[in-house]
Amino acid sequence: MRSPTIRTSQPDWLGEALRAYRGRQRFRFEDDAGVGFEPEDFETGVEFLAAASRHGTPWPLIAIALAGIGIGAVGIWLVRLAILDPEPTSKLAILLAGGVVMIVSGGFTLLWALGVKFRVQASGSSFVIEPLD
Repeated sequence: MRSPTIRTSQPDWLGEALRAYRGRQRFRFEDDAGVGFEPEDFETGVEFLAAASRHGTPWPLIAIALAGIGIGAVGIWLVRLAILDPEPTSKLAILLAGGVVMIVSGGFTLLWALGVKFRVQASGSSFVIEPLD
């Protein structure tokens, strides 16, 4: 099976890398834009996020990428819907509670997935990342 290649010159490189981490997929990462990644930056998803931040990726972009891959985005949408709903407050509590549960459970699942250890093979500015089983 061929591993997907993620390049730092791509517009959504951060989101794609996080989706690969979440899915525990083997992937190739090429730092062709010269961001400055090192092999130890890829051992877990959390270390990858910290390295992306250290190398100048703004936190709003990191937050957008995290929300884009987690169920928390649905929870945030439910909370927003509950607040904007002009109907009586009968549905308000249900939507708020459901949204909060989805945000919290999605966040924990994402942190668990990003904490999984990965093996990294480096060759210049190209890295092959695969989960340890």
